[in-house]
Amino acid sequence: MIPYEIDTRLKEVNLLDVKKARAGTFSGGMKRRLSMAIAFTGNPKIVFLDEPTTGMDPKNRRYIWDLVLRMKKGRVIILTTHAMEEADILSDRIAVIVDGMLKCIGTPLYLKNRFGDGYRLSIVTSASEVKSVIDHVKTIIPSGKVLDSSGGSIIFGVPLINISELQSFFRYSQIIIFLNFLGSWKIRIHQKRL
Repeated sequence: MIPYEIDTRLKEVNLLDVKKARAGTFSGGMKRRLSMAIAFTGNPKIVFLDEPTTGMDPKNRRYIWDLVLRMKKGRVIILTTHAMEEADILSDRIAVIVDGMLKCIGTPLYLKNRFGDGYRLSIVTSASEVKSVIDHVKTIIPSGKVLDSSGGSIIFGVPLINISELQSFFRYSQIIIFLNFLGSWKIRIHQKRL
């Protein structure tokens, strides 16, 4: 039973191939994955994880996130992190603590709606097309403000209440206009500091 449990946990964190190696020889990311395996050994109902992905490369970080999402079924996981993206992906509820004081607690969606100050639309184009892209975006998103523009990268701010303007941006007919100008684009919710 114990060897099966060990093999199962090591396989979950992608360390089964180094099962016989000494932990002192592991890289920082390998040590963090080993800590994850130890934390879930014995199928505990409550698991504490302190900054489980700090210092990990993006591939291993995503691997650990997937593991936590699989393992959280039927148990409580208390996780500390400085990365709001990590908290958003892994958490059902988030508590924000600043200087040892609880500032807020809620679901990721509640916190975004309560403390978010708008959306950020990032567009990358050639430097020669920046003015044209700004003009086109302004016709589709009148409330959009240019927050930064340098070297072909443009960041627009759009208030939360103007989400309908962003919907217009995403409509296929509107995107066609941009195909001649855009290299890439992304959108995210921007949150004010607590």
